[in-house]
Amino acid sequence: MDDIVSIIGTSALVAAIVTVGLSLVKDVIVSRYDFKRKSEAGYIQKRIRLNSKIYYNIEKLQVEGDVLGGHPDTLVYSGKEIEKFIDEINNTLSSRIDLVSKKVRMAWLLFQTNPAEDSAHDYAKRLMQQIKIEFNEELIPRYRKYVGESPRMID
Repeated sequence: MDDIVSIIGTSALVAAIVTVGLSLVKDVIVSRYDFKRKSEAGYIQKRIRLNSKIYYNIEKLQVEGDVLGGHPDTLVYSGKEIEKFIDEINNTLSSRIDLVSKKVRMAWLLFQTNPAEDSAHDYAKRLMQQIKIEFNEELIPRYRKYVGESPRMID
């Protein structure tokens, strides 16, 4: 009888240890996956915000060109406004260059080095097109994969 009680007690102890061990392993794996998913979603969200900010401000400058009497392809700058916008984006990019792709970064550099020249419009169009492609074809699908919802695409 003592042997049966001993066997049952040992079996229960082994089962409890295995159950606790498996539960801990599962919790560690799930929490690592969840942390990675949340981190990736946060990173993509930061990229979306920065790309949106650049796109919006370039578009705003184009609309102001229309309103101020230029034709639709004219960028009109108030010196202080464009300097503020360029400084703000440069400050963000200087500490978080990983938030934009190389193509967007190169288009930004071309635009921001010559904002008052006639070529600025071409650089702005190229920059906006590159952001639109990256936003709609890369960032939105990846964000949707991790979060299940997505911000609106750029038209």
